[in-house]
Amino acid sequence: VSPSGVVYVGRYVENDIYRYSASNFASLGNLVAPNGGGLDQPIGLKVGPNGHLMAISVGTDSVLEFDPTTGELLKSVQADELGVPLA
Repeated sequence: VSPSGVVYVGRYVENDIYRYSASNFASLGNLVAPNGGGLDQPIGLKVGPNGHLMAISVGTDSVLEFDPTTGELLKSVQADELGVPLA
């Protein structure tokens, strides 16, 4: 859950990130459209200390950083650059 009260859900099969209101579970729609921003089989979502949404993209073996308001891809780091396996 983000500080703004949004629950982010990485939908593995749909290859997107969906948003819900934490207060009433109402759908807020996609943050990241299917296959958007290089997203492929998302797992492991977390809001970082800078407020950006981090997602592990298993299909691309990378960690993606998204703007939590617009869904814009801000950064992509390959797992081999991190020196750790993602899955």
